[in-house]
Amino acid sequence: MNPAGASAPALVAALPEEAAAFPPRVVVPVSGSGALAAARAVMGLAARGARAVVFIGCAGGVRPDQRVGDLVICSRFLAQDGSAPLEADPGLVVTLRRACAASGLVFETGASLTVSRLVTTPERKRACADRGAAAVEMENHAAALAAREAGVAFAALRCVIDGSATDLGPVLPLFREDVEIGAAVALGHALRHPGALPLLWRLRRASRRVARNLARVGLRLVATTTRR
Repeated sequence: MNPAGASAPALVAALPEEAAAFPPRVVVPVSGSGALAAARAVMGLAARGARAVVFIGCAGGVRPDQRVGDLVICSRFLAQDGSAPLEADPGLVVTLRRACAASGLVFETGASLTVSRLVTTPERKRACADRGAAAVEMENHAAALAAREAGVAFAALRCVIDGSATDLGPVLPLFREDVEIGAAVALGHALRHPGALPLLWRLRRASRRVARNLARVGLRLVATTTRR
């Protein structure tokens, strides 16, 4: 457990836009998308002396009541491949709850499900919820396993970027585990597939909101733990 009085946990973001929402005084490294990248990032932070790590990033919503911008404090990490579930550090979960409550944003505590491919359809999102997940993402379980192996406390904070009813099929070709989506790539896809443009626009707006909300809580988390 992350003890009271400990230094602030190291934050690591999945994507550059999520890290860029923080002011320059708060250094948030970027892991990149996918399980391997997340595990490497956590191991790197542990090697540099981090005793606690909080992974932040976007996630897919899996229930109708979730809205874009809602936060999920991930207290349990499930894996699509059937690997044993892992638990978040209880002390970090409590600290994240306090930071989320202070932010005034909508949040819940629950399990996340790590998948290897984007979950695109409402039917598949419902299937994730049926497995007990409150959010679906591509890094948490691997990051949690790396943290356990490194002996550091770990938790994750996710922010919903798309609702459970959103079908991501029209933009699926843009999403690959080893590629970050730039404006030029997205524009090229929209030109080739004009029908995808409204969804791309909504996701772009949602990604900005996600980054702001994650930074809002992350800054409170850093400030709270630093003052102890």
